[in-house]
Amino acid sequence: METFAFETNNFVESIGGKLFINPLLFYAKTKNPFVQEKRQMEIYFGYPSQEKIIVNLEIPEGYDVETLPKPAKYVFQDNSIILLMNILKDGNKIQFSFSKDINSSIFASEDYDSLKMLFQKMIISLDQKIILKKI
Repeated sequence: METFAFETNNFVESIGGKLFINPLLFYAKTKNPFVQEKRQMEIYFGYPSQEKIIVNLEIPEGYDVETLPKPAKYVFQDNSIILLMNILKDGNKIQFSFSKDINSSIFASEDYDSLKMLFQKMIISLDQKIILKKI
């Protein structure tokens, strides 16, 4: 487990009086790990694993939420992979959470296209921005 707090302006784009924030900050996943066209070997994850990221943001004074990313849940066959993204606003605080549970270590090569599509959907969901507007 890793916990830390910091203040920065580096992860914010300011355009036309609005602030655009990637809620995963420097943990952002921007590239699908499945880049091959086809796969002939099994997909090996090594071992079952769980990754959780929780980001707490404070809305700066003079701003309010215009848009929040939509929650998302993607599940692979028999719950062997579960990808979950959620976001909550409470007062001037925003909490973004992401979890990736990989419950199997080996997937058949026939599952490659489905895995590739699942992770692509996740990346698209994680690319949604929090948009704050000046009030």
